[in-house]
Amino acid sequence: MTREIRALVVVMLIFAIGAVGYRFLFGGGMEDRFHVETVAGNVQHLHASGEAAAAQAGDTLEEGDRIVSGDGGRAVLGLGADTRVTVDASTSVKVLGVVDDGVRLELEGGRVTATVRPGSGRVGIVSDGREASAEDADFTAIRDEDGTLAISAERGVLAVSGVEGINAMNAGDDLVSPGDGGSPLRAPASE
Repeated sequence: MTREIRALVVVMLIFAIGAVGYRFLFGGGMEDRFHVETVAGNVQHLHASGEAAAAQAGDTLEEGDRIVSGDGGRAVLGLGADTRVTVDASTSVKVLGVVDDGVRLELEGGRVTATVRPGSGRVGIVSDGREASAEDADFTAIRDEDGTLAISAERGVLAVSGVEGINAMNAGDDLVSPGDGGSPLRAPASE
């Protein structure tokens, strides 16, 4: 082996070790941080690949995966150290995307509660093209069988898209967006 080839092999080896070391020390990004935190009762983890199994604490959630809770079931999904999305009984959510700046979930039916803290990333809850998202807020979203979406902002400010005339919600606001495309209703929670 010539001296140049040996030097090239050494440089390639250094880069390979560095890449592995970086991944080991700093993790693989947001996608490794979105997971099932806790499970109670009947909750299924339907993988994008088609595999289905009972959801278990520690399961990593990826784009295309679904969490489906049965009657009496409940799961808490974790994003980073402090952000949680609670999937209530008789609820189905699909992971639309896990990216560096957060996660988006399609609420297919049922109820979720998001507790979003700074530094963990944005959480977006989507239903039929309508979305509520936040980087630092607490909110609940409910989608019923006819597609009506109700959102209640408990803390912080939510960005809203896909709902005519409404682009934000403040703490204490409620929003009801009918599934039939009717006019949305927005009011302070007290009303």
